[in-house]
Amino acid sequence: MASWNGLAINLAMELMKDIENSRLRQFKITVICSGTALIIIMILTIAREAGRQDWKRYQEAYLAIVGQGEQEGADIRIRQIENTDLQITDRCPTCHIGIYDHRTGGEPQPLTSHSGSWLSTHDPEIFGCSVCHGGRGRALDTRHAHDRSINNPFLEADQTDAYCGKCHLAVFMPDFKLPGAEDLVEGGMIFIKEGCQGCHKLRGVGGILGPDLTSLGTRTLHSFDFRAIANPHTISNWHRMHLQQPQQITSGSIMPAFLLPERDMQHLIVFLQGLFRPELPLQYLALPVIREFKNERTEIASDQLFPRFCSGCHGGDGKTDSTRSVPFHVPTLSNTDFQAVASRDFIAFTITEGRSGRNMNAWTGDISGMKDVEIREIIKVVRNMRSARIDLRKIRSGHGNPQSGQIIFAENCAMCHEAGNGMRLAPNILSEGFLDLASDAYIFRNIVNGRPNTAMPAWRDFSAGQLSDLLAFIRSGQPYSHRAPISIRLNGSISRGDSIFHYTCSRCHGEEGAGGIGPAILNNEFLRTTKPGFTAETISSGRIHSAMFGYGRSSGGRHPGLENDIQDIVTYMYSRTDSISDYIPAGMVLGDPERGKSLFYRRCAECHGQNGEGGKGPALNNQEFLNAASNGYILATISLGRRGTEMPSWGRGKRGYPALTPQERWDVVARIREWQTVKIRRDRKWVQISDETGLPAPD
Repeated sequence: MASWNGLAINLAMELMKDIENSRLRQFKITVICSGTALIIIMILTIAREAGRQDWKRYQEAYLAIVGQGEQEGADIRIRQIENTDLQITDRCPTCHIGIYDHRTGGEPQPLTSHSGSWLSTHDPEIFGCSVCHGGRGRALDTRHAHDRSINNPFLEADQTDAYCGKCHLAVFMPDFKLPGAEDLVEGGMIFIKEGCQGCHKLRGVGGILGPDLTSLGTRTLHSFDFRAIANPHTISNWHRMHLQQPQQITSGSIMPAFLLPERDMQHLIVFLQGLFRPELPLQYLALPVIREFKNERTEIASDQLFPRFCSGCHGGDGKTDSTRSVPFHVPTLSNTDFQAVASRDFIAFTITEGRSGRNMNAWTGDISGMKDVEIREIIKVVRNMRSARIDLRKIRSGHGNPQSGQIIFAENCAMCHEAGNGMRLAPNILSEGFLDLASDAYIFRNIVNGRPNTAMPAWRDFSAGQLSDLLAFIRSGQPYSHRAPISIRLNGSISRGDSIFHYTCSRCHGEEGAGGIGPAILNNEFLRTTKPGFTAETISSGRIHSAMFGYGRSSGGRHPGLENDIQDIVTYMYSRTDSISDYIPAGMVLGDPERGKSLFYRRCAECHGQNGEGGKGPALNNQEFLNAASNGYILATISLGRRGTEMPSWGRGKRGYPALTPQERWDVVARIREWQTVKIRRDRKWVQISDETGLPAPD
């Protein structure tokens, strides 16, 4: 037993000795490796430090140039600029030693003097260098100082204008000039011209579809996603690729592609990199910049408003730019057919309320940051995209060609003013009762200016000759009016007239007089173009072969005592001349939504979606649209179509698109109106009651 114990002890001691030797060998290897690594690091550090001595050679070269190279005790040292206000420490003059010295102006970098007259207003001893040029100011070698992979990368020579924006860029100042930073200023003009602010807010003003660009210039390199960007991975190249291919660079982007000339693209990128929120002390900032950030900006010039906020989607003149790929439906605002049916109410409501769920945001001041006067000006600009006014003096009454006029009437007017399948969409303007009272000026006013918010469009694209021919045809059955209107004074009882209108007239003309079986007669345009005598005579005599009976005539004689009723009705009607309703009146619905549902599915769903959600055409099942568009607007759009688009005229019809009867068009309107679930109160301050016709007063 003792021998076995001794053997076990010997084996254990041998094992421990082997372990000890193994650990000793590992320790020696570790020491040798660590020592070797330390030596390598020391060699690399010495080499790097030796490389950093380039600045000494630059200073020696500079002293040789200025004739001080052989002097004893030459001032060769690290030069450093510090400014605690700007939080900078720059050693750039260590290499760029000749920036102050005009004698080195012809020398290569880094010995050359600073270009231009910048140092007279931007003394490096105060501002440093990196505040304008970017880069790493503490570095002493070119590779580190000019590093373009750091968060505040060094700017190329053609991009240094961007950092002028830190202190000087006023984006709302008209005719803004910044001598020496022309690229930045030019980029701002391109930004405005391309309509970028329609989607992006800038200093509190603009659209909300895209990100706020106010602080875009402060974004650092590593805050950009370069996964879809080819080299070089620089901020300027990211902007370039994003402008040219927005959907490929940013998933889900709705920004159109900007295929600009190279010079314009470069200037726009400089501007985008020059957008800074003030982070420097106030004494370094220009006064206009301070005012803009305090919301004391200059009012935007009227000729800049539409380009600045609308042209990005709608084109510079309201014609959608076919060269720009806008990835959503955009209406052409200057389209003749749109302008013919869109009232000022429709335009103002759409601009101020926008379209929920669509790419049209509301532009009221609390959302867009715009001033009321600027919004009114944009409404005016869109409204003025209509064709020019017609001068009545060029229309030769009685000298037109009725045969030519009949063709014009058949192509444009008959779809509503002639009965189809027993139904007529608009009054019979060829009737004797109408022509007895209507003057030529009255007829012209209604043709040229239409009746806003009704199905009567404004036919402003007719020439004077065409209007003369059309009038000749309308008058061909009765050349001249011969019945004098009733002479009436507007001193009746408004309250009593209101009551009579409600019980007698609203059944055909609508509760708010917005139209139904009969035309809209309480709107501003009707009342301002029609004299009270004309209205009184129409109420009294009615219209032959229509649902308008003569309120004041019975058995060939005037109703005794009813003249006061007529006076009260007319007094009430004209008291509404300047009234503004809380809502845009939609008017009565005269169609069957069930029949309209089938028609819509067969004729409209291909473009507008089965439930009006939109597709190739705009969304009709949209509450802002349905509150802006009266039934008359919808009916007129269906009847006229939109020339230059895929929307056909369902009133005229053409190959592949058969004309719909008046009743069928009303049925489609009923289906669309059925989608309205809420009523949106409009802000009355956007309603402008004025006579826009430019035509003489009615006879």
